[in-house]
Amino acid sequence: MHIKVIAVNKETKTSSKGTSYQVAEVTFKNLTYQGKTETKKLMSFGPQKDAFDMMINAAPGEEYTVTVHKNDKGYNDWTSVTPGGSSESAAARSAPAAPARGNPAPRSTHETPEERAKKQIYIVRQSSINYAIDLLTTGAKTPPAVEDVMKVAKQFEDYVFGDNTESEKQDGAAALASMEDDIPY
Repeated sequence: MHIKVIAVNKETKTSSKGTSYQVAEVTFKNLTYQGKTETKKLMSFGPQKDAFDMMINAAPGEEYTVTVHKNDKGYNDWTSVTPGGSSESAAARSAPAAPARGNPAPRSTHETPEERAKKQIYIVRQSSINYAIDLLTTGAKTPPAVEDVMKVAKQFEDYVFGDNTESEKQDGAAALASMEDDIPY
């Protein structure tokens, strides 16, 4: 992350055990993220000690490159800070940071047209099977055979997708030919 320091406020605090430590509150412009103004509290101990040591003497207007690491609690720790970066191009500073290892870029969950078409076929087949079972069990004293259900379901599926038999195609062609010419010119 590339930052430009606006201000650094230093404060000494006392812990519950009576020991003292320092806190540096850094106000900065995040040049990596569209110049957004942010603040970060750095402690004089722990994994942020190196970043604290570098930032405690930072002057307004100075630019730094910050290495960020996510800790066990999910917070971002500044693990190291290096001065400079003013010679970087504006395009490099405004470019978004690359995703961290272990956090792959999100993938699209939208289905492709091929997946959508395949899903529609499954839906029609399932519906056709359900209706075939309903048709064959109405008034029947015994359950229908699987072969009979699949045969009727296939007929329903063919009808839905327009895969009609030759006789149905001929009947449709004859009906079309017998229509009156109703389109005026």
